[in-house]
Amino acid sequence: MRAEAGFPAAVAALSNIKIETLIIAADPTLDGALGAEAAERITSLLPNGRLVTIPGARHAVHASKPREFARAVREFLES
Repeated sequence: MRAEAGFPAAVAALSNIKIETLIIAADPTLDGALGAEAAERITSLLPNGRLVTIPGARHAVHASKPREFARAVREFLES
């Protein structure tokens, strides 16, 4: 599959997602796929987006920091 750099079509569609959306990001100082700036940008484009960055988490956040990941999801669902 080929996509334009930065996935402009996907980014443009983010504003159409109206439900509350949780973005969980890995530690940007490690090997996170998004990086801090991109995670913040994506979250800002979501009308009801919430960003949680988990310190010390690697790319597979759920595997590297499972308790913290579960806590973030639980708190999001309970809010």
